[in-house]
Amino acid sequence: MTENTTTTNVIAYDAFARIMNDDWGVASAEIYFPSIEELLRKNNFTNQSSILDIFCGAGHLVQKLQDQGYQVAGLDSSPELLNYARNRSPQSKFILEDACHFKLPDSFDVVISTAFGFNHITQLEDLTLAFKNVYDSLKTDGLFAFDIRLNKLYKGGWNRSIIGDVNDEYAWTMIRLYNQKTRIGENHFTIFEPVDNGWERSKDLKWIAKGYEIQEIVSSLKNAKFSEINCKERKKKKKWFTKAKKEGIYDFVARKR
Repeated sequence: MTENTTTTNVIAYDAFARIMNDDWGVASAEIYFPSIEELLRKNNFTNQSSILDIFCGAGHLVQKLQDQGYQVAGLDSSPELLNYARNRSPQSKFILEDACHFKLPDSFDVVISTAFGFNHITQLEDLTLAFKNVYDSLKTDGLFAFDIRLNKLYKGGWNRSIIGDVNDEYAWTMIRLYNQKTRIGENHFTIFEPVDNGWERSKDLKWIAKGYEIQEIVSSLKNAKFSEINCKERKKKKKWFTKAKKEGIYDFVARKR
């Protein structure tokens, strides 16, 4: 991953950390947790299994898994997000590192990544490096599960969409723009804070994402030595990762043999 892209995203994640902690992370963990537990049971992993959550954010999902008895570690490149994560799940181990550069021994039964974290790696060769790091961290017969947004989603309804929220302590808005030629998406967000006579604009930042093609993901997994690669588009009512229905999102499961 280029230093510029990494730095841009980390600065943005740090600035957005409070919102991720208060809102996004809560909702995301509620969506993903039941499906991940189902996936673990179907693959005969007990609640004593060791799990690494990459792009763990503020640690909401780590906490839910830890509370069920799993031995969970979380990895993220944002110091601010990990501050929230350590306070939320003090029994878990948290690692401040970029997904493209971390090196861990083959000590995990399962590695997961939710909420499209790998889209934030914008170079295919860096994505392959990240997958290789995941492979090296897994035990033999270990499972790697993640979701990712494809190019067709970004150039569809995602492009030029606007989201936001307001509460008593802050407000935020985000516009999402996608360059179909470079397949780079930009999340431009503004945070507002209350002042005596209304609201004051406090931060203007962005983070970057890449719209991949499914063949690129499969190729990167194979180059990282994964086998038994399975993927499915999130169209039907029930998926192993979530029950959300949105065209252009794929759920992947791969094995280390």
